[in-house]
Amino acid sequence: MTDEHARLLIGLPDRIIRALPPAMVLLVVLNVVFVGMTIWVVQNNASARNAMLTRIIDTCLERKS
Repeated sequence: MTDEHARLLIGLPDRIIRALPPAMVLLVVLNVVFVGMTIWVVQNNASARNAMLTRIIDTCLERKS
């Protein structure tokens, strides 16, 4: 890869953002935020679910003994 190719690749995101209309840039930003929040909620939900299942299993094992 030559220096010219590298400069073209480095400048590509800037040129793409400038070519997009403002509404499209806003839509992309909103989508990134939504995906980030979705990932956070799923991770938080998984840890809460695991904690609750651990308590349920511990309670069931205590009653059985």
